[in-house]
Amino acid sequence: MLVRQARKDMGITQVALGGMIGCRQSKINKIEGGQCGLKPSDLESIVASLDIDPVTAAQMRVLNIRDTPQRVRSDGRVATPPWFVPILDEEREVTEMFSWTGERIPGLLQSEYYMLAQFQAAGAADVATPIVERISRQQIFDSNSDGRYEFLISEAALNRMMESLIGAIALDQLYYMLDLMKDHPSVRVRMVPYGAAAYVDPDYTILRFADHNRDFAYMESISGLVLAKGQDLQKYEDSCDALRYLALSVSDTKQRFGEKIGQLAAAEESR
Repeated sequence: MLVRQARKDMGITQVALGGMIGCRQSKINKIEGGQCGLKPSDLESIVASLDIDPVTAAQMRVLNIRDTPQRVRSDGRVATPPWFVPILDEEREVTEMFSWTGERIPGLLQSEYYMLAQFQAAGAADVATPIVERISRQQIFDSNSDGRYEFLISEAALNRMMESLIGAIALDQLYYMLDLMKDHPSVRVRMVPYGAAAYVDPDYTILRFADHNRDFAYMESISGLVLAKGQDLQKYEDSCDALRYLALSVSDTKQRFGEKIGQLAAAEESR
């Protein structure tokens, strides 16, 4: 549908578009009818040939990823670092998860547009596989609906997102988090405002289980994973309590998200 509209906006035929990207009119007809997916390189050729704007192009990439056969390989974890695979297994059994991030949106809260922007910015040659795997990971909110999930995000992470991404993608991410909380009452997102603390700890996640002997915290780094259990876990528990005290309530966080959505929408309208 988006390809058809972009082609018509340019005023060219299916035959002409096929000639521009090196395929037959019959294939263009199937693409426009949603009857076949596209190799990423072919999609980029269409985007360039039709001079499609960045927001629409991002939407096309996400829709194409949804239709690709790679999506059914989500359990293969082709792109997940081997050292992180055990964490994915543990997440399925938690009774409670607590996550703190100071400069980024955590993977479990990312919209597909946001994922796409992050992987492209990192120069990933294949964005479909990691997006499929991350979406598969997010299914724990449905498969483990008895768990409780609390995500604390610094205001810095939200503002960085708003400054570094196309406005429409940042808007989509904010709406995505609001919808996630609406659809999954077990998910709580709370913002830690700039003025709440002069210093906060690096990112970490605490996983708690019915058997508390399994409880642990982890931190991701460039070199791999850092785990903390037993007595070492206590410092993360203390940090968790302090951040919860500093964070806005869920309702106040939703209000602040609404304010930021208004800022982004106003900026988009002024362009």
